[in-house]
Amino acid sequence: MDALGALGMAASVSDPPPSDQIQFGGAAGPLITKTMWRNIVFQSLYQVTVLLILDLKGKAILDEDEKVLKAMIFNCYVLCQLFVLIINAGEIKKMNVLEGLLLHNNCWFLVVIGTILTLQVAAIEIPAAVIHAGRPEEDVKGAVIEASEFRNTSEEDRMKMIDKIRVMANTSPTDKLSMVQCPRRNGEVVAVTGTCSRDSSSLKEADVGLCMGDNSAEAAKESSDIVILDLNFVTIYEILKLGRCVCNNLKKLIQSQLILNIAEFYINLILVVSTSEVPLSPFQLLCVNLIMDALGALGMAASVSDPPPSDQIQFGGAAGPLITKTMWRNIVFQSLYQVTVLLILDLKGKAILDEDEKVLKAMIFNCYVLCQLFVLISNAGDIKKMNVLEGLLLHNNCWFLVVVGTILILQVAAIEIPAAVIHAGRLNPKQWCICVGIAASSMPIGWAARCASFSAQAL
Repeated sequence: MDALGALGMAASVSDPPPSDQIQFGGAAGPLITKTMWRNIVFQSLYQVTVLLILDLKGKAILDEDEKVLKAMIFNCYVLCQLFVLIINAGEIKKMNVLEGLLLHNNCWFLVVIGTILTLQVAAIEIPAAVIHAGRPEEDVKGAVIEASEFRNTSEEDRMKMIDKIRVMANTSPTDKLSMVQCPRRNGEVVAVTGTCSRDSSSLKEADVGLCMGDNSAEAAKESSDIVILDLNFVTIYEILKLGRCVCNNLKKLIQSQLILNIAEFYINLILVVSTSEVPLSPFQLLCVNLIMDALGALGMAASVSDPPPSDQIQFGGAAGPLITKTMWRNIVFQSLYQVTVLLILDLKGKAILDEDEKVLKAMIFNCYVLCQLFVLISNAGDIKKMNVLEGLLLHNNCWFLVVVGTILILQVAAIEIPAAVIHAGRLNPKQWCICVGIAASSMPIGWAARCASFSAQAL
């Protein structure tokens, strides 16, 4: 208020006083006139009265926490000085208290007023954000401490303190290491940033060590998991988004691979035990695994979806298992469907469809591969959303559609080329439609699995 108030008064433009008031003292009158004294007394009494009432009776009147009341008293005091400055900017002998504040006369004065107001907002909100001052919903005792206070407490007390600490001053490498170890013992995932060799032990101990800048110490780089070259702290957010996407896509790929392998294992096991025949030959299984492993992984990498919520950044430990209950339900539903349909085709297909054995073998293989393709499509979106086609919009996933198209072309070739070369079972359009229809039923099966998951969560 001293610096900006003086600048504001210098910027305040008003009409010059009459010539008989140019001098002060003596016959021209005192420096502080009676009118000015009245204004000083009135304003001072008002401020003292209001602030005393707020301090002594504010809790009963406003029903606010003590920290909030302290912040309100400070805010009221500063804002009172701001409005007094505005009132005094004009001529004190005129009735208009806003006189002299017209924009064309006092634009710089308004700039000073805006600056004071901005600084006051910052003076209230920044401490509230950093140490949660004046926020009754949180007990913030111990938010800002000296490292010696943390160092000299017992292990049990450190575990209680760690969640409240926002700033710890004068820390040594040992203090930083202890601060990382405490939340990790509680099962939390810890990330640490550092630039110098003193941070090496903390970076190595953390779940994720982030080294800031290519010019950081070599020891810090070697101890870190990620080096942020641009020295921009915001880059951590982009890294976080990428990590979420990788984690999400890894779960989807594991889910698809488990469905593929569980289905093929039980189909061959049941038919070998019951009929001593293998419906899916080792060569066919090798082709399926090569295609779905390589192109399936590429498709998941190309799949673009919204990042998951913040509580799903990590997997394992407190954040939940790698394969969730929702994923297990989907795996069980899809595997049961594929095993059931392909067993019916192998055991009863000749009677139901009246087809040759070679054609049935080709249809079983075709249905099996196409089922994996539709499972891949179903898993491309967020498994926690009901829409099984979510994430497949062309403008978001053109590369994923290219992968799906490539798998489809390779499957057509895997059916048609052996039929032409070694006279294996060739499928006509009707048989292709049957295979596609059976495989496409994996989509409503996936939808049913999600419905079951949502129902179980609701219960």
